[in-house]
Amino acid sequence: MPVADRDEDVSRVVAVALCLLLAGCGTAPSTGSDDRPTATTVTPAPVPDQPTAATDAVSPAVALAAEPTCERPPERVVAIQLAALRAENRTAGVETAWRFTAPASRKRVGSLSTFRDLLETAYGELLNATEVAYGPVIVIDDEAQREVEARSADGDGTVFRWVLERQVGGRYDGCWMTTRITRERDREAGPNR
Repeated sequence: MPVADRDEDVSRVVAVALCLLLAGCGTAPSTGSDDRPTATTVTPAPVPDQPTAATDAVSPAVALAAEPTCERPPERVVAIQLAALRAENRTAGVETAWRFTAPASRKRVGSLSTFRDLLETAYGELLNATEVAYGPVIVIDDEAQREVEARSADGDGTVFRWVLERQVGGRYDGCWMTTRITRERDREAGPNR
């Protein structure tokens, strides 16, 4: 093989490797047996921390069709429930939120109709928000929490806290499911928000 062709092939390989590294898809190649990487580079999926429109986190169509699976992290469960609750088809949205509610919590509430009544009377700001902002997810062992601020058209906001637990035993063993949603505080729109 002529030297010019070999140099061109080496240049191509270096260019491809450099592109992969810059894209966050790997680690630098090892130059010896002692140069093993200490951690794997992973490109994380973005989790919204800024105000988002109702359909930005999860589309209503995706949310309404979703079923609980153990592959979903807690932040995805929150996004699915929130998108479902805010979908135009309120009945289907409440049914989806019910599916992602932990079995012990469903038993405490009693029935889907009681759950629907509870949501409509105590969580109206959440159901009718024009935008939402997600707080960080806090996971400690098998419990996760995430605050969500639901904002109205006039800018007022209400903060709700989702609490999820990884289920133990039964049909949903290992799945993150919501155990409760609590109303934390109200915020009025103003210059110091």
